[in-house]
Amino acid sequence: MKKGSDTPLFCCYLVTVCNRPTRQTHIYGSYHLKSLFNKCKKENFMKKIGILGGAGPVGTADIYLRIHDRCVKYSSVTRPNIIIESMPISFANEQQALAGNINKPYFLNLLKKSSQSLEKAGAEVIILPCNTLHCLFQDLKPELSIPSLSIVESVARFLSTQNVKKVGVLATNTTINQNLYGDEFDRVNISVCYPPKALQAQLDEIIFKQVMTPNMQSDQSKILEIESICEQLFQQGCDYIVIACTDLPSINRSNVINAIDTHVDAIFELASLQEAS
Repeated sequence: MKKGSDTPLFCCYLVTVCNRPTRQTHIYGSYHLKSLFNKCKKENFMKKIGILGGAGPVGTADIYLRIHDRCVKYSSVTRPNIIIESMPISFANEQQALAGNINKPYFLNLLKKSSQSLEKAGAEVIILPCNTLHCLFQDLKPELSIPSLSIVESVARFLSTQNVKKVGVLATNTTINQNLYGDEFDRVNISVCYPPKALQAQLDEIIFKQVMTPNMQSDQSKILEIESICEQLFQQGCDYIVIACTDLPSINRSNVINAIDTHVDAIFELASLQEAS
């Protein structure tokens, strides 16, 4: 790479981490994906995926590994071509965003610059794994010259096929305050349910600790806390619950879905080459 180049260097080579959280393969679209990959068992069967990462580091690593795992499951020919741009987010702005006071101009500027870097590096599809920053997705999208995909739309698309009426959402304060999922669910006639303040404070603490001190290892105590919160939302009449934060652990229950896992299915559909379909 030439000195001074704007092209991002994929320097965060992801090492294997023992006991990393189990990434469940979502049932949504699995038949379609298997059919797609059966037609794509050749090299370079997918477009180059650009990940807007860094918010936070565990979520960035997690979606990389999920995409890789899904590729390995359905194709034994090649690994996916992925570029990661880890955004240099200041700790002060990150903490404010987690607390519900997001500096929109600051983050939108970061997203635009990082998207431009990914495009210069040859990305053909751009994805943003962070749920919270999707409050800026519609502002970012017109700035892009390549396809992109909203995680909120991916989840709503899946749930619209499940005959559900009420869905609980576990997320950061910002995601909830912006009502990102509530607005999108309205379009598919699904009502949204958020945790009461006391439980939300509990969630915020889990998310904050994970972002500030990233840990790829499973934490059983966190999983038990999330399961308890989910149970209380089910008692309020929720048909499904969405884990809508990449810094929250997945729950092994059929009607609790991780937004990022559902998003990966949609990413493959978007990133598959036309001639491979």
